[in-house]
Amino acid sequence: MSDAKAKKFSKFKAITVFFLIFLTLMTASFGALTANAAATLSLGSSSLYPKASATTSTVSVSSSYKGWTVTDNVSWMSVSKTGYYSFVVSVQANTSASSRTGTITVNANGTKRYVSVKQSANSMTVTTSSTSFAPVGGSNTITAKPVTGSTSASTGSSWLTVTKSGNKYTVKAAQNLTGSSRSGTVTVKCGSITKSVTSSRARIPLRSVQRRYPQRSAARPMI
Repeated sequence: MSDAKAKKFSKFKAITVFFLIFLTLMTASFGALTANAAATLSLGSSSLYPKASATTSTVSVSSSYKGWTVTDNVSWMSVSKTGYYSFVVSVQANTSASSRTGTITVNANGTKRYVSVKQSANSMTVTTSSTSFAPVGGSNTITAKPVTGSTSASTGSSWLTVTKSGNKYTVKAAQNLTGSSRSGTVTVKCGSITKSVTSSRARIPLRSVQRRYPQRSAARPMI
């Protein structure tokens, strides 16, 4: 190879190396700029208001950064990413008489958006606030209707008994031989919610008690 050709080849080689170095530096710089650029992020909803019962909701996500993450900050709620464009929020049943709140955080490479969650309080109704019985006793039915959760019922009165069938309660009263009317309470509960039902039982007139139980009534009326 002649000296002229050798010099020409060497110059071409130097230009090629310089171009490759320049291209490498530009590529690295562009990658760094892209990595440091703030990601775009928007959510389909910024607040959720689930009912007291257990529910699931889906929130849509639009972001230039597909590696976004989603987290929550309370034990009664869970979140899970479903692909690049949405996440699912699962909320447990709230059996308390108070509402509760939580926050969901979506993070797209440092760009953050938030979803506030406020779950309704539980509530319960009963079909009656009082029951009454004849002196001979008998039974009545109380039905509890909570928004969510199971119920229980009890009484502190020895002359009342309570049996359960689902959310229906049969309250039975024993015969009243005391000559005096009586009252008691049946307490129905669902979580932290309490409802009281007053039960009253009329008295048998004292003469009737004396006729039926002369020895007992002659001493003194039972209380």
